[in-house]
Amino acid sequence: VAVFDVTDRKLSEMQLRSLTFELSRTEERERRRLATYLHDTIGQNLAFLKLKLHGFTKKIPREEDTKPIAEIRDIIETLIQDSQTLTFELSPPILSELGLEAALEWFAEKLHERHEIRCCVQFDKQAKVLSYDVQRMLFNAIRELAANIIKHAGATEIMISTQRVNDTIVVYVDDNGKGLDHVQNIPSSNKQGGFGLVNIRQWITTLGGSLSLINRENGGTRATIVLPINSPEVPYEQFR
Repeated sequence: VAVFDVTDRKLSEMQLRSLTFELSRTEERERRRLATYLHDTIGQNLAFLKLKLHGFTKKIPREEDTKPIAEIRDIIETLIQDSQTLTFELSPPILSELGLEAALEWFAEKLHERHEIRCCVQFDKQAKVLSYDVQRMLFNAIRELAANIIKHAGATEIMISTQRVNDTIVVYVDDNGKGLDHVQNIPSSNKQGGFGLVNIRQWITTLGGSLSLINRENGGTRATIVLPINSPEVPYEQFR
């Protein structure tokens, strides 16, 4: 009976991992579909509208009559920029084209531009062996952690570092904010909260990894993600 119980449990774990990957890839396909629609349809239509408006402005003789059109053009330009930002946030092409290191550096720049938070990235070159699925999971987890830091921690600095340890990838996300005792909706090492991070923790745990958060001795919070580079039971390549 014990042998069958262990076998059934192993089979259930394998099926759960398979389902996890299927759900994750389905979500990724939907993100890419929306990003493509934003870029190819909405983005291009806005660009075309801006071009037509510019041509129309040239036909107006008096400069003062072009001011309302200039205001409309500024709104269109803002919409174009917002569309591009949303496209990258949904499915950053830099992740699939250049990998996790480049995507994290791009993300760090965006954090500084939008929130005036200094963000540094230290990337272990040995981590470049990661499959796209693992890179995508780590990027989403880091993005969710950063979102919670921005909302609740009052931090001015974030440090993202990666390290390969044997057959695992370890990611540290450190901040100089208020720490866990003053941060709402962030799961600590022994308690959970925050819908986004709970989901991330569940995904990582299902894939045989872990997510923990602790207070740093010199202030702020350290989040640690540990994820297997490969799964012996459900190869990542199976879902590529």
